[in-house]
Amino acid sequence: MPHVSLNPSTNQMIQTFICWVELRLAQALEITRHAQQTWGQTSYPQRAKILRDVAIQLRAQRDTYAPL
Repeated sequence: MPHVSLNPSTNQMIQTFICWVELRLAQALEITRHAQQTWGQTSYPQRAKILRDVAIQLRAQRDTYAPL
């Protein structure tokens, strides 16, 4: 059964999402765990640079991301 995203104001369906099987969820959690460990070993100056670069990209593509 898919998950349904509803607009709470109008109760209209926005989008449906396919449910993940247990294996896919476990894989996603493992990838997330690994990413967190890597991020935790990244220096604060490097993290700041990465986040500044992300901010630049988000601002440059705001028209694409704003509807999301």
